[in-house]
Amino acid sequence: MNKNDLEMLLYGRKQYRSPEYKARHRAMARAKKSAKLDALFGADRRRRAPPFADQSPEAKKARARAAGARWYSENPERWTGYCRKRRVLKLNLPYVEHVTPMPEDGCCPHCRVAMTGQTRKGLSDPNAPIPDHIIPLSKGGHHVPENTMMICNECNTIKGDRPLSYLLKKLGRA
Repeated sequence: MNKNDLEMLLYGRKQYRSPEYKARHRAMARAKKSAKLDALFGADRRRRAPPFADQSPEAKKARARAAGARWYSENPERWTGYCRKRRVLKLNLPYVEHVTPMPEDGCCPHCRVAMTGQTRKGLSDPNAPIPDHIIPLSKGGHHVPENTMMICNECNTIKGDRPLSYLLKKLGRA
Protein backbone atom coordinates (compact mmCIF):
# COMPACT_ATOMS: atom_id res chain seq x y z
CA MET A 1 0.00 0.00 0.00
CA ASN A 2 1.50 3.31 -1.01
CA LYS A 3 1.19 6.73 0.67
CA ASN A 4 -1.76 7.96 -1.44
CA ASP A 5 -3.77 4.81 -0.70
CA LEU A 6 -3.08 5.18 3.02
CA GLU A 7 -4.14 8.84 2.93
CA MET A 8 -7.33 7.94 1.06
CA LEU A 9 -8.16 5.39 3.75
CA LEU A 10 -7.43 7.82 6.56
CA TYR A 11 -8.83 11.07 5.12
CA GLY A 12 -11.31 9.90 2.49
CA ARG A 13 -9.62 11.81 -0.33
CA LYS A 14 -6.60 11.35 -2.52
CA GLN A 15 -4.75 14.52 -1.72
CA TYR A 16 -3.49 15.02 1.80
CA ARG A 17 -4.20 18.56 2.95
CA SER A 18 -1.17 19.95 4.69
CA PRO A 19 -1.46 22.58 7.45
CA GLU A 20 -0.09 25.18 5.03
CA TYR A 21 -2.79 24.30 2.47
CA LYS A 22 -5.53 24.57 5.15
CA ALA A 23 -4.21 27.92 6.41
CA ARG A 24 -4.10 29.31 2.87
CA HIS A 25 -7.69 28.27 2.19
CA ARG A 26 -8.91 29.64 5.56
CA ALA A 27 -7.32 32.99 4.71
CA MET A 28 -8.97 32.97 1.27
CA ALA A 29 -12.38 32.20 2.80
CA ARG A 30 -11.89 34.96 5.39
CA ALA A 31 -10.99 37.47 2.66
CA LYS A 32 -14.04 36.45 0.61
CA LYS A 33 -16.35 36.89 3.63
CA SER A 34 -14.76 40.24 4.45
CA ALA A 35 -15.30 41.42 0.87
CA LYS A 36 -19.00 40.49 1.10
CA LEU A 37 -19.38 42.39 4.39
CA ASP A 38 -17.55 45.40 2.95
CA ALA A 39 -19.94 45.40 0.00
CA LEU A 40 -22.94 45.29 2.36
CA PHE A 41 -21.84 47.67 5.13
CA GLY A 42 -19.04 49.76 3.66
CA ALA A 43 -15.29 49.38 3.80
CA ASP A 44 -14.91 51.57 6.91
CA ARG A 45 -17.00 49.20 9.06
CA ARG A 46 -13.90 47.81 10.79
CA ARG A 47 -12.51 51.23 11.62
CA ARG A 48 -15.60 52.28 13.55
CA ALA A 49 -15.54 51.08 17.13
CA PRO A 50 -18.90 50.07 18.55
CA PRO A 51 -20.34 52.79 20.79
CA PHE A 52 -19.43 52.43 24.45
CA ALA A 53 -16.91 49.64 23.69
CA ASP A 54 -14.19 51.43 25.63
CA GLN A 55 -16.30 52.05 28.74
CA SER A 56 -15.70 50.26 32.00
CA PRO A 57 -18.34 47.85 33.34
CA GLU A 58 -19.29 50.40 36.02
CA ALA A 59 -19.90 53.07 33.38
CA LYS A 60 -22.04 50.64 31.37
CA LYS A 61 -24.09 49.81 34.48
CA ALA A 62 -24.55 53.50 35.24
CA ARG A 63 -25.69 54.13 31.66
CA ALA A 64 -28.19 51.25 31.91
CA ARG A 65 -29.52 52.56 35.25
CA ALA A 66 -29.96 56.03 33.75
CA ALA A 67 -31.84 54.57 30.78
CA GLY A 68 -34.10 52.62 33.16
CA ALA A 69 -34.79 55.70 35.27
CA ARG A 70 -35.59 57.71 32.13
CA TRP A 71 -38.06 55.01 30.97
CA TYR A 72 -39.65 54.91 34.42
CA SER A 73 -40.16 58.68 34.50
CA GLU A 74 -41.66 58.63 30.98
CA ASN A 75 -43.99 55.64 31.65
CA PRO A 76 -45.14 55.72 35.31
CA GLU A 77 -48.54 54.10 34.67
CA ARG A 78 -47.00 51.26 32.67
CA TRP A 79 -44.49 50.70 35.49
CA THR A 80 -47.16 50.53 38.21
CA GLY A 81 -49.24 48.18 36.06
CA TYR A 82 -46.21 45.96 35.54
CA CYS A 83 -45.45 45.89 39.29
CA ARG A 84 -49.07 45.13 40.16
CA LYS A 85 -49.24 42.30 37.63
CA ARG A 86 -45.91 40.90 38.81
CA ARG A 87 -47.08 40.89 42.44
CA VAL A 88 -50.32 39.08 41.54
CA LEU A 89 -48.54 36.46 39.46
CA LYS A 90 -45.89 35.99 42.16
CA LEU A 91 -48.69 34.94 44.55
CA ASN A 92 -50.02 32.47 41.92
CA LEU A 93 -53.37 34.26 41.80
CA PRO A 94 -55.52 34.76 38.71
CA TYR A 95 -54.83 38.04 36.92
CA VAL A 96 -57.43 39.66 34.70
CA GLU A 97 -56.33 42.75 32.76
CA HIS A 98 -58.98 45.39 33.40
CA VAL A 99 -59.52 49.07 34.10
CA THR A 100 -60.96 49.87 37.51
CA PRO A 101 -63.64 52.52 36.99
CA MET A 102 -63.73 55.76 38.96
CA PRO A 103 -66.82 56.35 41.11
CA GLU A 104 -69.41 58.42 39.23
CA ASP A 105 -69.24 61.37 41.63
CA GLY A 106 -65.40 61.32 41.64
CA CYS A 107 -65.27 60.99 45.44
CA CYS A 108 -63.69 58.29 47.60
CA PRO A 109 -66.50 55.88 48.57
CA HIS A 110 -65.25 55.72 52.17
CA CYS A 111 -64.15 59.21 53.28
CA ARG A 112 -66.08 61.15 50.57
CA VAL A 113 -63.05 63.29 49.62
CA ALA A 114 -62.90 64.40 45.96
CA MET A 115 -60.21 62.29 44.25
CA THR A 116 -58.42 64.90 42.16
CA GLY A 117 -54.75 64.32 43.04
CA GLN A 118 -52.06 62.90 40.78
CA THR A 119 -49.84 59.87 41.23
CA ARG A 120 -46.23 60.81 40.63
CA LYS A 121 -42.90 59.01 40.75
CA GLY A 122 -42.31 57.82 44.28
CA LEU A 123 -45.16 59.71 45.98
CA SER A 124 -48.80 60.50 45.50
CA ASP A 125 -51.18 63.18 46.69
CA PRO A 126 -53.32 62.03 49.63
CA ASN A 127 -56.44 62.38 47.52
CA ALA A 128 -55.06 60.67 44.39
CA PRO A 129 -57.20 57.77 43.14
CA ILE A 130 -55.53 54.39 43.68
CA PRO A 131 -56.94 50.96 42.75
CA ASP A 132 -57.56 48.87 45.86
CA HIS A 133 -58.37 45.19 46.37
CA ILE A 134 -61.43 44.72 48.59
CA ILE A 135 -60.09 41.33 49.71
CA PRO A 136 -56.31 41.89 49.75
CA LEU A 137 -54.12 39.77 47.48
CA SER A 138 -52.11 38.62 50.48
CA LYS A 139 -55.33 37.30 52.07
CA GLY A 140 -56.39 35.28 49.03
CA GLY A 141 -58.23 37.93 46.99
CA HIS A 142 -57.95 37.95 43.22
CA HIS A 143 -57.07 40.71 40.78
CA VAL A 144 -60.45 40.71 39.03
CA PRO A 145 -62.91 43.57 38.40
CA GLU A 146 -65.28 42.39 41.16
CA ASN A 147 -62.50 42.66 43.78
CA THR A 148 -61.10 46.08 42.86
CA MET A 149 -62.32 49.61 43.48
CA MET A 150 -60.84 53.10 43.32
CA ILE A 151 -60.26 54.77 46.68
CA CYS A 152 -58.13 57.72 47.72
CA ASN A 153 -54.47 57.18 48.53
CA GLU A 154 -54.97 58.11 52.19
CA CYS A 155 -57.69 55.46 52.69
CA ASN A 156 -55.58 52.90 50.84
CA THR A 157 -52.62 53.68 53.11
CA ILE A 158 -54.78 53.25 56.24
CA LYS A 159 -56.33 50.02 54.96
CA GLY A 160 -53.08 48.41 53.80
CA ASP A 161 -53.51 44.64 53.44
CA ARG A 162 -56.31 44.48 56.02
CA PRO A 163 -59.99 43.84 55.28
CA LEU A 164 -62.37 46.67 54.39
CA SER A 165 -64.00 46.48 57.85
CA TYR A 166 -60.73 47.71 59.39
CA LEU A 167 -60.77 50.87 57.27
CA LEU A 168 -64.43 51.54 58.04
CA LYS A 169 -63.75 51.11 61.78
CA LYS A 170 -60.80 53.53 61.59
CA LEU A 171 -62.95 56.09 59.80
CA GLY A 172 -65.73 55.64 62.36
CA ARG A 173 -68.27 54.39 59.83
CA ALA A 174 -68.73 50.84 61.10
